[in-house]
Formats: sequence, C-alpha cells, structure tokens
Amino acid sequence: MTRLIAQRKQAGKLHLRATLDEKTMTLQINDDAPLTIDSPGLIPAQPLDQLSLGHDAKSAAGDYDAPNTFQGVIRQFSIR
Repeated sequence: MTRLIAQRKQAGKLHLRATLDEKTMTLQINDDAPLTIDSPGLIPAQPLDQLSLGHDAKSAAGDYDAPNTFQGVIRQFSIR
C-alpha cells in the first residue's frame, strides 16, 4: 500500500483530485500544489471490495479495521 499524505491537517470543504498511472501518483487538495510520488504500479490483483466511496466493507484502505465508514459528507464525485 502506498499513501500520499498532506503536510497539514485539512478541514472544511475540500476538493480532491487524485491520479494514478504506471509512473506517477498525485493528490491535489483544493488549489494547493499537487503532492506527487513515484507510482508503485497499477493494482496487480482484484481488491476484496468492489469500487466504493465512503466505506471499506471487506478490506481497509488505511490504518484502521474494516468495516469502516467515512464520517464526513461526500457531495459530489466523478471518475474518469
């Protein structure tokens, strides 16, 4: 598992943009400069969970146990 972590805590309304390809991972928070690291590559195996937003039912994507539900509000998302 590879993570991009912001240098400071974030609060309030956030606009997140994340990208992943074979070479690079990026995370942009609001209009800040994107955080960028070398990509470990694309996902080599099918994850236990189906594509989901706001909860991990079978496997955790962070330092917590599944199942886990996001406690905020997701107002809009898109995947391209």
